[in-house]
Amino acid sequence: MMNHAYRVLCTILLATTLAALVGFAPEPDPIPTRWQLDLRPGSLRLVSVAATPGDPRAYAFMTYRVTNNTGQDLPFVPAFDLATDEGLVLRSGQNVPATVTAHILALLNNEFIEDQIGILGTLQQGPENAKDGVVIWPLPDLLTDRLTVYAAGFSGESKPVMVNDPATGERVRKTLRKVRAFRFATPGNLVLDPSIAIQLQSDEWIMR
Repeated sequence: MMNHAYRVLCTILLATTLAALVGFAPEPDPIPTRWQLDLRPGSLRLVSVAATPGDPRAYAFMTYRVTNNTGQDLPFVPAFDLATDEGLVLRSGQNVPATVTAHILALLNNEFIEDQIGILGTLQQGPENAKDGVVIWPLPDLLTDRLTVYAAGFSGESKPVMVNDPATGERVRKTLRKVRAFRFATPGNLVLDPSIAIQLQSDEWIMR
């Protein structure tokens, strides 16, 4: 029994060492070891809104519901990034005028949905205290084959890794956090029609 356990431990250590040497990113623990919130995504949709008269611009927005079943009240400070297949990464809420947020909330027509600022705070336990939110991004380019939404702040799991600093070439310590990745198929030109939901291709937890 001891020899078997020792061999398993050696295998794990070897795999971890090899991953670090070749630059593989670690994966989340198969069974969560830290707190984790239940996140249910809504639809990803696109819309054209004129923040100022005569200046319509493209925006993407996604609704979601979060429930705290961890057994303890937790501070809730989510962060959502939208990434294109060209490598552009956008943080939700940045460069989104208040008038655009108000327009999209009116489209949703749901008094329980909160914007990115209003939803911040303590998330109490239980489904009766679940929160509904919406996140919004400006879209500078309407030609992309895939959009990925990274949702952070829904898990307490993190792992340190050693990476090469591109500026100095030195090995530096970096902390990766467990985030949810939603990938959406968007072949061709994006259509700015909020009645059309973009197809969800995959949904997984990753370290980022």
